[in-house]
Amino acid sequence: AETVATRDVCPNAKPALALDRAGGPHISFMATIAYVRTIMIATSSTATGAWDVEAVASAIGADTSPAIALDANSVVHLAWSAPGSSSAVPHGVVRHAMQEGTGWRIEVVDAGRLIPDCALALDSDGHPFIALLDSPRDAGAGQLRLAYRDAAGWHVEDLDAPNEQPGWLSLAVGHNGRPSLSYYDAIAGDLRILDRASAPPIASTPPASLPWQTYCIDCPRAFDSMADHS
Repeated sequence: AETVATRDVCPNAKPALALDRAGGPHISFMATIAYVRTIMIATSSTATGAWDVEAVASAIGADTSPAIALDANSVVHLAWSAPGSSSAVPHGVVRHAMQEGTGWRIEVVDAGRLIPDCALALDSDGHPFIALLDSPRDAGAGQLRLAYRDAAGWHVEDLDAPNEQPGWLSLAVGHNGRPSLSYYDAIAGDLRILDRASAPPIASTPPASLPWQTYCIDCPRAFDSMADHS
């Protein structure tokens, strides 16, 4: 075992790990820098074995767990959801950061009553997918969303999860371009998977020919078919 970062790491934010093509590890995490919550990345040098730690962006609000993924060219992508504060930032935002040379290109993906839980995956062409969750306005269900970026920009789609309270998101994209999302339904105590029947492009109003299906992994019902979720 080795120490990557020694000071001011936020204990309530989960680190995430991804490997580049050469097997080099990259770790995203959150730390407090000069009293400001900051998204960080640590990269292990293949030449020296030392860790290079870099600040990517500040993140106002509660501790958040930044997700990380690397494309086929070992370009780093990060995603994180920062909840809004009651004053300066009334709404939460999800941001995506992509490594460009010695800097980062950072974009706002979505905004709303978002909680600090999101998942990131890349397709075979390096396009980012982000699963995120809009928190409920009461004790009811939250709203699952999937964001996808192509040459035209970001597209965000609502996913149906009726009478559920989803959390602990995980996301993967197959070689066929089909995203699959797993989550824990806190109301029923079930583990579920949402699987897209076809690949993107994602439209703001998904056509009926591109339905989602939900599979229950740990509950009495083995399979539920979802209709069009537009």
